[in-house]
Amino acid sequence: MTPDRARAEEDFRRAMSLAPTPMLLADQTGTIIAINRHLAERFGYDPDELVGASVESLVPTRFRDGHPNLRAGFSTDPRSRPMGHGRDLTALLRDGSEIPVEIGLTPVQTSEGLLVAAAVVDVSERKRAEERLRALADDLARSNAELEQFAYVASHDLQEPLRVITNFTELIQTESQASLDEETRAWLGFVVEAAARMRHLMTDLLELSRIGRGQRRAEPVRLDDVLDEALANLQSALEASGARIERGALPSVVGVRSELVRLFQNLLANAIKFRRGPPRLAILATETEQGVVVMVSDDGIGIEERYLERIFDPFQRLHTADEYDGSGMGLAVCRKIVAQVGGEIWATSSPGAGTTFHVRFKDPPPPL
Repeated sequence: MTPDRARAEEDFRRAMSLAPTPMLLADQTGTIIAINRHLAERFGYDPDELVGASVESLVPTRFRDGHPNLRAGFSTDPRSRPMGHGRDLTALLRDGSEIPVEIGLTPVQTSEGLLVAAAVVDVSERKRAEERLRALADDLARSNAELEQFAYVASHDLQEPLRVITNFTELIQTESQASLDEETRAWLGFVVEAAARMRHLMTDLLELSRIGRGQRRAEPVRLDDVLDEALANLQSALEASGARIERGALPSVVGVRSELVRLFQNLLANAIKFRRGPPRLAILATETEQGVVVMVSDDGIGIEERYLERIFDPFQRLHTADEYDGSGMGLAVCRKIVAQVGGEIWATSSPGAGTTFHVRFKDPPPPL
Protein backbone atom coordinates (compact mmCIF):
# COMPACT_ATOMS: atom_id res chain seq x y z
CA MET A 1 0.00 0.00 0.00
CA THR A 2 1.40 3.39 -0.97
CA PRO A 3 1.86 6.14 1.64
CA ASP A 4 -0.93 8.22 0.05
CA ARG A 5 -3.40 5.37 0.20
CA ALA A 6 -2.29 4.50 3.71
CA ARG A 7 -2.85 8.09 4.84
CA ALA A 8 -6.25 8.19 3.12
CA GLU A 9 -7.31 4.99 4.81
CA GLU A 10 -6.00 6.20 8.16
CA ASP A 11 -7.81 9.53 7.85
CA PHE A 12 -11.02 7.84 6.81
CA ARG A 13 -10.81 5.30 9.61
CA ARG A 14 -10.44 8.15 12.07
CA ALA A 15 -13.46 9.96 10.60
CA MET A 16 -15.53 6.77 10.46
CA SER A 17 -14.79 5.98 14.10
CA LEU A 18 -16.45 9.26 15.07
CA ALA A 19 -19.44 8.85 12.75
CA PRO A 20 -22.71 7.75 14.44
CA THR A 21 -23.83 5.65 11.44
CA PRO A 22 -22.43 2.48 9.81
CA MET A 23 -19.86 3.39 7.14
CA LEU A 24 -17.45 1.68 4.77
CA LEU A 25 -14.80 2.67 2.22
CA ALA A 26 -14.41 0.74 -1.04
CA ASP A 27 -12.36 1.02 -4.22
CA GLN A 28 -13.66 0.95 -7.80
CA THR A 29 -13.50 -2.84 -7.96
CA GLY A 30 -15.93 -3.01 -5.05
CA THR A 31 -13.31 -4.22 -2.58
CA ILE A 32 -13.91 -3.03 0.98
CA ILE A 33 -10.90 -1.15 2.33
CA ALA A 34 -12.24 -0.13 5.74
CA ILE A 35 -15.38 -0.23 7.88
CA ASN A 36 -16.31 1.35 11.17
CA ARG A 37 -17.46 -0.33 14.37
CA HIS A 38 -21.13 0.56 13.83
CA LEU A 39 -21.26 -1.24 10.48
CA ALA A 40 -19.53 -4.32 11.88
CA GLU A 41 -21.94 -4.50 14.82
CA ARG A 42 -25.08 -3.94 12.79
CA PHE A 43 -24.15 -6.47 10.09
CA GLY A 44 -22.87 -9.06 12.60
CA TYR A 45 -19.19 -9.16 11.57
CA ASP A 46 -15.93 -8.80 13.45
CA PRO A 47 -14.37 -5.34 12.86
CA ASP A 48 -11.68 -6.61 10.43
CA GLU A 49 -13.64 -9.46 8.89
CA LEU A 50 -15.06 -7.52 5.95
CA VAL A 51 -11.85 -5.75 4.96
CA GLY A 52 -10.74 -7.19 1.60
CA ALA A 53 -14.20 -8.65 0.85
CA SER A 54 -16.46 -7.43 -1.94
CA VAL A 55 -19.28 -5.00 -1.19
CA GLU A 56 -21.50 -7.52 -2.99
CA SER A 57 -21.22 -9.70 0.14
CA LEU A 58 -23.54 -7.19 1.81
CA VAL A 59 -26.04 -7.31 -1.07
CA PRO A 60 -28.84 -9.92 -1.14
CA THR A 61 -28.16 -12.67 -3.67
CA ARG A 62 -31.04 -11.75 -5.94
CA PHE A 63 -29.57 -8.26 -6.48
CA ARG A 64 -25.88 -9.12 -6.84
CA ASP A 65 -25.73 -9.57 -10.61
CA GLY A 66 -26.84 -5.99 -11.22
CA HIS A 67 -24.76 -4.36 -8.51
CA PRO A 68 -21.46 -4.07 -10.47
CA ASN A 69 -23.29 -2.02 -13.12
CA LEU A 70 -24.50 0.34 -10.40
CA ARG A 71 -20.94 0.74 -9.13
CA ALA A 72 -19.72 1.41 -12.66
CA GLY A 73 -22.41 4.05 -13.11
CA PHE A 74 -21.24 5.86 -10.00
CA SER A 75 -17.64 5.78 -11.22
CA THR A 76 -18.61 7.53 -14.46
CA ASP A 77 -20.36 10.31 -12.52
CA PRO A 78 -18.70 10.46 -9.10
CA ARG A 79 -20.64 12.88 -6.89
CA SER A 80 -22.26 12.77 -3.48
CA ARG A 81 -25.75 11.33 -3.78
CA PRO A 82 -28.13 8.74 -2.37
CA MET A 83 -27.80 5.27 -3.84
CA GLY A 84 -30.83 3.90 -5.63
CA HIS A 85 -32.81 7.12 -5.35
CA GLY A 86 -36.52 6.37 -5.47
CA ARG A 87 -36.01 2.62 -4.85
CA ASP A 88 -36.21 0.52 -1.70
CA LEU A 89 -32.76 -0.85 -0.88
CA THR A 90 -32.06 -3.99 1.14
CA ALA A 91 -28.82 -5.13 2.82
CA LEU A 92 -27.78 -8.66 3.78
CA LEU A 93 -26.63 -9.39 7.33
CA ARG A 94 -24.15 -12.13 8.23
CA ASP A 95 -26.91 -14.37 9.63
CA GLY A 96 -28.74 -14.29 6.29
CA SER A 97 -31.47 -11.87 7.36
CA GLU A 98 -32.15 -8.67 5.47
CA ILE A 99 -32.83 -5.09 6.54
CA PRO A 100 -34.11 -2.05 4.60
CA VAL A 101 -31.43 0.60 4.26
CA GLU A 102 -30.66 3.99 2.81
CA ILE A 103 -27.17 4.48 1.44
CA GLY A 104 -25.37 7.76 0.83
CA LEU A 105 -22.36 7.67 -1.51
CA THR A 106 -19.45 10.12 -1.47
CA PRO A 107 -16.45 10.00 -3.86
CA VAL A 108 -12.99 10.21 -2.26
CA GLN A 109 -10.19 11.12 -4.70
CA THR A 110 -6.70 9.80 -3.87
CA SER A 111 -3.44 9.43 -5.76
CA GLU A 112 -4.32 5.76 -6.12
CA GLY A 113 -7.62 6.59 -7.81
CA LEU A 114 -11.27 6.99 -6.85
CA LEU A 115 -12.52 5.52 -3.60
CA VAL A 116 -16.15 5.50 -2.49
CA ALA A 117 -17.37 6.20 1.03
CA ALA A 118 -20.80 4.73 1.82
CA ALA A 119 -22.95 5.62 4.82
CA VAL A 120 -25.46 2.83 5.46
CA VAL A 121 -28.52 3.74 7.52
CA ASP A 122 -30.81 1.02 8.86
CA VAL A 123 -34.38 2.24 8.31
CA SER A 124 -36.14 -0.82 9.74
CA GLU A 125 -37.82 1.11 12.55
CA ARG A 126 -38.93 3.85 10.19
CA LYS A 127 -40.38 1.28 7.77
CA ARG A 128 -42.24 -0.39 10.62
CA ALA A 129 -43.58 3.00 11.72
CA GLU A 130 -44.68 3.74 8.14
CA GLU A 131 -46.44 0.37 7.97
CA ARG A 132 -48.21 1.09 11.25
CA LEU A 133 -49.27 4.51 9.95
CA ARG A 134 -50.52 2.99 6.70
CA ALA A 135 -52.48 0.39 8.65
CA LEU A 136 -53.95 3.08 10.90
CA ALA A 137 -54.83 5.20 7.85
CA ASP A 138 -56.50 2.20 6.19
CA ASP A 139 -58.43 1.45 9.39
CA LEU A 140 -59.49 5.09 9.68
CA ALA A 141 -60.58 5.22 6.04
CA ARG A 142 -62.54 1.99 6.50
CA SER A 143 -64.14 3.27 9.71
CA ASN A 144 -65.06 6.56 8.05
CA ALA A 145 -66.58 4.71 5.10
CA GLU A 146 -68.58 2.48 7.45
CA LEU A 147 -69.70 5.51 9.46
CA GLU A 148 -70.79 7.33 6.31
CA GLN A 149 -72.65 4.24 5.15
CA PHE A 150 -74.37 3.98 8.53
CA ALA A 151 -75.28 7.67 8.47
CA TYR A 152 -76.69 7.31 4.96
CA VAL A 153 -78.76 4.23 5.76
CA ALA A 154 -79.92 5.49 9.16
CA SER A 155 -80.95 8.93 7.96
CA HIS A 156 -82.63 7.50 4.85
CA ASP A 157 -84.52 4.74 6.68
CA LEU A 158 -85.65 7.06 9.49
CA GLN A 159 -87.32 9.44 7.06
CA GLU A 160 -90.41 7.29 6.55
CA PRO A 161 -91.37 6.59 10.21
CA LEU A 162 -90.68 10.24 10.99
CA ARG A 163 -93.01 11.24 8.17
CA VAL A 164 -95.71 8.96 9.58
CA ILE A 165 -95.36 10.50 13.05
CA THR A 166 -95.61 14.00 11.63
CA ASN A 167 -98.57 13.25 9.37
CA PHE A 168 -100.66 11.55 12.04
CA THR A 169 -99.84 14.16 14.66
CA GLU A 170 -100.91 16.91 12.29
CA LEU A 171 -104.04 14.90 11.43
CA ILE A 172 -104.95 14.70 15.13
CA GLN A 173 -104.42 18.43 15.46
CA THR A 174 -106.70 19.11 12.48
CA GLU A 175 -109.47 16.59 13.08
CA SER A 176 -109.68 16.80 16.86
CA GLN A 177 -108.94 20.48 17.37
CA ALA A 178 -112.35 21.24 18.94
CA SER A 179 -112.28 18.31 21.36
CA LEU A 180 -108.75 18.91 22.68
CA ASP A 181 -108.02 21.08 25.65
CA GLU A 182 -105.39 23.81 25.44
CA GLU A 183 -102.69 21.76 27.22
CA THR A 184 -103.11 18.78 24.86
CA ARG A 185 -102.97 21.06 21.82
CA ALA A 186 -99.72 22.53 23.19
CA TRP A 187 -98.27 19.05 23.65
CA LEU A 188 -99.16 18.08 20.10
CA GLY A 189 -97.53 21.29 18.92
CA PHE A 190 -94.32 20.29 20.69
CA VAL A 191 -94.44 16.88 18.96
CA VAL A 192 -94.89 18.46 15.54
CA GLU A 193 -92.04 20.93 16.15
CA ALA A 194 -89.72 18.19 17.41
CA ALA A 195 -90.55 15.99 14.41
CA ALA A 196 -89.86 18.88 12.04
CA ARG A 197 -86.47 19.50 13.67
CA MET A 198 -85.68 15.78 13.48
CA ARG A 199 -86.67 15.69 9.79
CA HIS A 200 -84.39 18.67 9.14
CA LEU A 201 -81.57 16.94 11.01
CA MET A 202 -82.06 13.71 9.04
CA THR A 203 -82.04 15.65 5.78
CA ASP A 204 -78.78 17.38 6.70
CA LEU A 205 -77.20 14.13 7.88
CA LEU A 206 -78.20 12.47 4.62
CA GLU A 207 -76.66 15.37 2.70
CA LEU A 208 -73.41 15.10 4.67
CA SER A 209 -73.15 11.36 3.99
CA ARG A 210 -73.81 11.86 0.27
CA ILE A 211 -70.87 14.22 -0.33
CA GLY A 212 -68.28 12.40 -2.42
CA ARG A 213 -70.40 9.22 -2.69
CA GLY A 214 -71.91 9.84 -6.11
CA GLN A 215 -70.49 9.35 -9.56
CA ARG A 216 -70.06 13.08 -10.17
CA ARG A 217 -66.51 13.85 -11.20
CA ALA A 218 -64.50 16.89 -10.25
CA GLU A 219 -63.91 19.28 -13.13
CA PRO A 220 -62.92 22.92 -13.69
CA VAL A 221 -65.70 25.15 -12.38
CA ARG A 222 -66.10 28.94 -12.48
CA LEU A 223 -66.72 30.11 -8.93
CA ASP A 224 -68.40 33.24 -10.30
CA ASP A 225 -71.07 30.98 -11.84
CA VAL A 226 -71.28 28.95 -8.62
CA LEU A 227 -71.85 32.11 -6.57
CA ASP A 228 -74.55 33.30 -9.02
CA GLU A 229 -76.46 30.06 -8.51
CA ALA A 230 -76.08 30.14 -4.71
CA LEU A 231 -77.36 33.74 -4.61
CA ALA A 232 -80.30 32.83 -6.84
CA ASN A 233 -81.22 29.96 -4.51
CA LEU A 234 -81.16 32.38 -1.54
CA GLN A 235 -82.88 35.29 -3.30
CA SER A 236 -85.99 35.30 -1.10
CA ALA A 237 -83.99 35.18 2.13
CA LEU A 238 -81.60 37.86 0.90
CA GLU A 239 -84.44 40.20 -0.02
CA ALA A 240 -86.29 39.55 3.24
CA SER A 241 -83.20 40.34 5.30
CA GLY A 242 -82.31 43.47 3.33
CA ALA A 243 -78.85 42.11 2.60
CA ARG A 244 -76.27 44.17 0.73
CA ILE A 245 -73.65 42.21 -1.19
CA GLU A 246 -70.13 43.09 -2.34
CA ARG A 247 -68.43 40.64 -4.64
CA GLY A 248 -65.14 40.51 -6.48
CA ALA A 249 -63.97 38.38 -9.37
CA LEU A 250 -63.56 34.75 -8.31
CA PRO A 251 -61.20 32.17 -9.83
CA SER A 252 -61.95 28.85 -11.46
CA VAL A 253 -61.25 25.75 -9.35
CA VAL A 254 -61.50 21.99 -9.73
CA GLY A 255 -64.52 20.54 -7.96
CA VAL A 256 -68.08 19.25 -8.22
CA ARG A 257 -70.28 22.17 -9.18
CA SER A 258 -73.37 21.18 -7.18
CA GLU A 259 -71.30 20.69 -4.03
CA LEU A 260 -69.55 24.04 -4.46
CA VAL A 261 -72.96 25.69 -4.83
CA ARG A 262 -73.96 24.08 -1.53
CA LEU A 263 -70.74 25.36 0.05
CA PHE A 264 -71.44 29.00 -0.82
CA GLN A 265 -75.14 28.63 -0.10
CA ASN A 266 -74.43 27.35 3.43
CA LEU A 267 -71.92 30.10 4.18
CA LEU A 268 -74.23 32.84 2.92
CA ALA A 269 -77.25 31.35 4.71
CA ASN A 270 -75.23 31.39 7.94
CA ALA A 271 -74.49 35.08 7.45
CA ILE A 272 -78.18 35.82 6.89
CA LYS A 273 -79.25 33.79 9.91
CA PHE A 274 -76.76 35.20 12.43
CA ARG A 275 -77.25 38.85 11.58
CA ARG A 276 -77.66 41.88 13.85
CA GLY A 277 -79.53 43.92 11.26
CA PRO A 278 -79.67 44.04 7.47
CA PRO A 279 -76.52 42.02 6.70
CA ARG A 280 -73.60 43.31 4.67
CA LEU A 281 -71.88 40.43 2.87
CA ALA A 282 -68.59 40.39 0.97
CA ILE A 283 -67.31 37.56 -1.23
CA LEU A 284 -63.75 38.22 -2.35
CA ALA A 285 -60.71 36.22 -3.45
CA THR A 286 -56.99 36.71 -2.94
CA GLU A 287 -53.80 34.96 -4.09
CA THR A 288 -51.48 33.52 -1.43
CA GLU A 289 -48.34 31.39 -1.55
CA GLN A 290 -50.45 28.39 -0.56
CA GLY A 291 -53.13 28.93 -3.21
CA VAL A 292 -56.24 30.96 -3.87
CA VAL A 293 -58.31 31.90 -0.81
CA VAL A 294 -61.97 32.90 -1.15
CA MET A 295 -63.36 34.91 1.79
CA VAL A 296 -67.03 35.13 2.72
CA SER A 297 -67.46 37.93 5.28
CA ASP A 298 -70.41 39.32 7.22
CA ASP A 299 -71.06 41.93 9.89
CA GLY A 300 -73.19 39.65 12.06
CA ILE A 301 -73.13 38.60 15.70
CA GLY A 302 -69.67 36.99 15.46
CA ILE A 303 -68.17 33.98 17.23
CA GLU A 304 -65.91 33.70 20.26
CA GLU A 305 -62.40 32.54 19.35
CA ARG A 306 -62.63 29.40 21.50
CA TYR A 307 -65.48 28.11 19.30
CA LEU A 308 -63.87 28.71 15.89
CA GLU A 309 -62.75 25.06 15.51
CA ARG A 310 -65.81 23.51 17.12
CA ILE A 311 -68.27 25.11 14.69
CA PHE A 312 -67.12 22.77 11.88
CA ASP A 313 -67.99 19.61 13.84
CA PRO A 314 -71.30 17.86 13.09
CA PHE A 315 -74.24 18.68 15.38
CA GLN A 316 -72.35 21.53 17.05
CA ARG A 317 -74.57 24.47 17.92
CA LEU A 318 -73.59 27.61 19.82
CA HIS A 319 -77.19 28.70 20.30
CA THR A 320 -80.43 27.00 21.29
CA ALA A 321 -83.07 26.05 18.74
CA ASP A 322 -85.32 28.75 20.19
CA GLU A 323 -82.71 31.41 19.37
CA TYR A 324 -81.70 30.19 15.90
CA ASP A 325 -83.09 27.25 13.98
CA GLY A 326 -80.91 24.65 12.27
CA SER A 327 -79.29 21.30 12.93
CA GLY A 328 -75.67 22.33 13.40
CA MET A 329 -74.66 20.45 10.24
CA GLY A 330 -74.18 23.27 7.73
CA LEU A 331 -70.53 24.03 8.44
CA ALA A 332 -69.69 20.32 8.77
CA VAL A 333 -71.05 19.94 5.22
CA CYS A 334 -68.89 22.89 4.12
CA ARG A 335 -65.74 21.37 5.59
CA LYS A 336 -66.37 18.02 3.91
CA ILE A 337 -67.00 19.68 0.55
CA VAL A 338 -63.76 21.64 0.81
CA ALA A 339 -61.82 18.55 1.92
CA GLN A 340 -63.08 16.68 -1.17
CA VAL A 341 -61.18 19.13 -3.39
CA GLY A 342 -58.04 19.08 -1.22
CA GLY A 343 -58.67 22.50 0.30
CA GLU A 344 -59.02 24.03 3.76
CA ILE A 345 -61.68 26.08 5.50
CA TRP A 346 -61.37 28.14 8.66
CA ALA A 347 -63.02 31.13 10.30
CA THR A 348 -61.87 34.36 11.90
CA SER A 349 -64.29 36.30 14.05
CA SER A 350 -64.97 38.49 17.06
CA PRO A 351 -68.25 38.72 18.98
CA GLY A 352 -70.27 41.64 17.64
CA ALA A 353 -67.83 42.31 14.80
CA GLY A 354 -68.85 39.73 12.21
CA THR A 355 -67.23 36.61 10.82
CA THR A 356 -65.06 35.77 7.82
CA PHE A 357 -64.91 32.23 6.45
CA HIS A 358 -61.72 31.52 4.50
CA VAL A 359 -61.72 28.76 1.87
CA ARG A 360 -58.34 27.84 0.41
CA PHE A 361 -58.41 25.94 -2.87
CA LYS A 362 -55.58 24.22 -4.67
CA ASP A 363 -53.93 26.13 -7.46
CA PRO A 364 -56.77 27.01 -9.86
CA PRO A 365 -56.91 25.41 -13.32
CA PRO A 366 -56.20 27.43 -16.47
CA PRO A 367 -58.92 29.98 -17.33
CA LEU A 368 -62.01 28.36 -18.85
